Amino acid sequence: MMHTNEAPNRQRGFTIVELMVVLSVLVPVLVSVTSLVIKHQELARVNNADPRVGQQRARVLRALTMDLHAAHEVTRVADGIDIHQTTGVTRWSVEDGILHRRGSNPIRMQGVNGLRYETQPGSALATITLWRGLPGNESEVLRVVAYLDERHGTARENR
Repeated sequence: MMHTNEAPNRQRGFTIVELMVVLSVLVPVLVSVTSLVIKHQELARVNNADPRVGQQRARVLRALTMDLHAAHEVTRVADGIDIHQTTGVTRWSVEDGILHRRGSNPIRMQGVNGLRYETQPGSALATITLWRGLPGNESEVLRVVAYLDERHGTARENR
């Protein structure tokens, strides 16, 4: 009777081929998971760096929308726009990376490189966009779209 020596072979462990297959599947999965965790941490760090930035952006959005609601005319000026209201003129401008609202209730917001005011031809839609970055590589900070009702001399937010 011939005996085989199978038991000692099974106790030796995995073969090289089995280890290569496991590693070829495991390494890309680990690299992908690690990459996702690093990107998520970076995004969370940037977004939570200063909660005042979000509050400031909300305050600017609210003020700009309120100014447009009360506007009877919006004009472009060299460094921004003038919003004409029955109570006076409010100027929104950008100087040295800081957005300024001049008028009865001044506001400042850092991290803004430009302000763009656009109207749609043949329409009463007006868009005000605040952006940062260099021209051609801009990223939008805030955008307000409003309907300027010329018959009543008011501006309403377009939803």
